[in-house]
Formats: sequence, structure tokens, C-alpha cells
Amino acid sequence: MAHLQSLEIKNFRCFQDIKLSFDSSIIFIQGDNGTGKTALLETIYYLCYLKSFRSHIPRELIRFDSDSFFLRGTFAHEAEENVLQVGLVPQKKVVKINGKPVKSFQDLFNCARVISLTESDLFVIQGGPEKRRSFIDNLIFLHEPEFAKEIRLYKNILSQRTALLQKNFSDDDLYHLWTKKLWKASIKIKNLRISYLKKLSILLEDIIEQYPIDQPLSLAYCCKQEYSESFEIFSQNYLFMKNREMRLQRTLFGAHLDDIGIYWNKAEARLFASRGQQKLIILLLKIAQAQGLNKENGLCIMLLDDFVTDFDLKRIRQTLEILTNLRCNLFFSCAQKNSILEQELNKYNVQKVDLEAFER
Repeated sequence: MAHLQSLEIKNFRCFQDIKLSFDSSIIFIQGDNGTGKTALLETIYYLCYLKSFRSHIPRELIRFDSDSFFLRGTFAHEAEENVLQVGLVPQKKVVKINGKPVKSFQDLFNCARVISLTESDLFVIQGGPEKRRSFIDNLIFLHEPEFAKEIRLYKNILSQRTALLQKNFSDDDLYHLWTKKLWKASIKIKNLRISYLKKLSILLEDIIEQYPIDQPLSLAYCCKQEYSESFEIFSQNYLFMKNREMRLQRTLFGAHLDDIGIYWNKAEARLFASRGQQKLIILLLKIAQAQGLNKENGLCIMLLDDFVTDFDLKRIRQTLEILTNLRCNLFFSCAQKNSILEQELNKYNVQKVDLEAFER
């Protein structure tokens, strides 16, 4: 099991200089709103992905009175220990493991893979298809970091093909060339998504046996525009599509338009599941994701940012039982004093971190 042993934060978000040591695999972070509970979880996430789950703007992560930040985490896995450090100065990011520059995300993932669970994750259900595509793509990325190259290649092909459509072109061969390139890239991404979606569905079935729910939950891959496994068959239909694409000046097929169907009681969870049911669905999806990572890699840390605190006692007990059985390194945050979650966590070997005791 991956275990975060210590964390050092300088000039990140609200923290000026803070050092923490973790002696347990279950950490409960408490403190009033504004004390930095989410920022602390964000630090762990940033160490592993070099990005935030709250902002895409690096400047927003730097403390208001500084122009840089520094993070250091010590991760232990079995007999191995790795020190991961990230420094951000104006227009430059320095990332090292055990003092050596990091060359790839695989290096980072050898320290730990992190799964976060926040209120914004509800947009996987409530939001548009891009949110669900991002969810499944991130899942693939955690198992296959090279998948990021496939996504970049796909976006480049899509950009080139769309640029062609926005011109008054007469070169059918060029259109055919970029259509085939996009088709090939789409098939590759689609097949990977379907493969991992099937794996996730199997894990979900196992989890639901342990964590009973009152309605069936299922997942499906949905193509906006069907593109056959054979380009010859696909190309027979794209004469009509070509006319539409030229008129609209945009690409009308491909992996960037597909969706993931999340069904609750055989109906779209986006439309027919209550908010509480949607929270439960996201929780189950994240647990399944963590279980899949543990089976293959054994390097998983889960960050739950004030997410299960509004569950009832029965559901919290069920949640803690299944989470602790995962043997993940668990971080919970909660603003409530003496909450049901805190009371139930007291039954486990939990370490409490009170951020109100630290100066910022």
C-alpha cells in the first residue's frame, strides 16, 4: 500500500510554511472553512499530477505574497521510499524524485496514483459529455500514462481536419486523408475506452455486492456518430457527412464527440437520479477506480474532500468499511465539529490533523 509519510508546503495557496508527518494510513483533516483543508488535499494531488483539481491557472496556486511555491512529499510503498518535490517559479516548473529530474508521468505514478473525490465530481454525471469523456480518459491515463500521447495526437489531427473544413477546399484526396487519420485515431481511443469501461463495470458489480444499492447501476459507451471498425464501410457513408461538414465547417464524427452513459435504474442518472443518488454513484465509481489501481499497481491514495459528511449513519459505516478494505491511503476532510464521519472514523486507526493549530 502506498503511504504518504510526510508533506512540506511552502507558499502554496493559503500555506506559507507547513510541515506534516503522517503515521497512519487514514488521515482526518479538520478545521473551519478557510483553514486550508481543500488546499492540503490539493497539494497531494498536485504532487502526483502537476496540476490542480480546482484551477488550471498556476498563478492562482501561489500564495498571494509570493512569486513561487515548493512542495515535497515522502511516499513509502512496501520497502521502497521516494521523495517527490515540485517547485514552481515564474515560467518554470522543477520536478524531482530522490533528487533526480522526472522524465515522465510514469515516474510520478511509481510514487503514487491519486484519486480525488470532491463536490465538483458530480459534474461527471450532471455535466456534458466532455466531463464523462475526461473521467474515462483519466482512468486510462492512470493505468497507461502513454495514453496522453494518443490524446495529443488525436487533438492535432482533429485541429488539422477542422481547419481544412473551414477553407473552401477542392482537394478530395486531402479530405479523404485527414478523414482516415481521424477515423484511425478515433477507433484506437474508442476501443481503449470501451475496454476500460468494461473493466470498471466488472469492478462495480463486485463493489455493489458489498455495498448494496436500491437501484441497478450500469455504464455504456455511446457514439455520437457511429464509425465502423472498417474504414471501407465507414467511408461509404461519409459522402453525405462530407456535405454537412462543409456546410457547418466542423467535424461531425470522432472520439471527441462520444459520451459515457451512466444509468441508474436503466435511466440516465443525469436526468433521473437525485443529488444524493448521484453522489452515491460517483463514490462507487471512484471506489471501483481505486480497486482497479490497487489490483494492478498497489499505489493508490484517495482524497475525499468533505464528500461523505452528509451521508446518513448507515451509509457512512458502509462507506468506511469498503474504503478501509481497499487498503488505500485515505485522506478525509470535514468542517463540521464532532460529525458522524468523525465519530465513525474514531473506530479506526485514524490520525487527526487540526489545521487551526497551524499558522498560515
